[in-house]
Amino acid sequence: MGFTPKKRSRRIRGKCKAFPKDRRSLPPHLTAFLGYKAGMTHIVREVDRPGSKVHKREIVEPVTILECPPMVIVGLVGYAPTARGLRTFKTVWAEHLTEECRRRFYKDWCKSKKKAHIMEIQVNGGTVSQKVDWIRQHFEKQIPIVNVFSQDEMIDVIGVTKGKGFKGVTSRWHTKKLPRKTHKGLRKVACIGSWHPARVGSTVARAGQKGYFHRTELNKKIYRIGLGEIIIFIIYTYNQAFRHSWRPLRQRPQKRNRRTSRLSSNPKATHLLNLT
Repeated sequence: MGFTPKKRSRRIRGKCKAFPKDRRSLPPHLTAFLGYKAGMTHIVREVDRPGSKVHKREIVEPVTILECPPMVIVGLVGYAPTARGLRTFKTVWAEHLTEECRRRFYKDWCKSKKKAHIMEIQVNGGTVSQKVDWIRQHFEKQIPIVNVFSQDEMIDVIGVTKGKGFKGVTSRWHTKKLPRKTHKGLRKVACIGSWHPARVGSTVARAGQKGYFHRTELNKKIYRIGLGEIIIFIIYTYNQAFRHSWRPLRQRPQKRNRRTSRLSSNPKATHLLNLT
């Protein structure tokens, strides 16, 4: 019930609702980055987990490729603390904005619908004056992914899931199917509540929307970041059981993927590999 109500997300772009704690001892830096899912592949790794049946054996892990083109800083938003939380204090925009950025400010842009994705990212490190100076120095400049994340770093991934449309209660809530001889269907909930209160409770599994939900996945490990035509960024779910199971990885595709099988030295695009 932690994800109820299960309804469609209002935005296709993931929203970062919490940022890391600010540490003034560090230099000013960004705390998030935008990326786009490009595809999936797999890797083969050796498990080092004594006592497990797969100890010293190779296993196949799925990975996801994310494309992360450089981001451009176009503005600065300052917040002031109040009794009811933070309040917007001042907004400063860069002098020269790109065409894709200005399209986002209009509801109907007759020339093109290709609008830039704009989001607010918290700047951590240093004092307030140092943060303002750092942002002003980077106005209208590109920030690559390597300036924000590094290899072997643990991060969280935020996004909107794939939409499935209107689904039944068994597909949506994974309820147990009824016996074969049940009247009027098997993929249903047998009892949806008592006679009184004369209404269906909010905790009763019902049919409805499935997918296109805003979700956050925690503890993803960055295995590799490449700077080329195809940039690889591998993320893997990490927990206590896998603490001693990391070994050098190698990619062994079953079928040749022209988009992800080789690397070049062209620093135009950035791709990420996400191990789910």
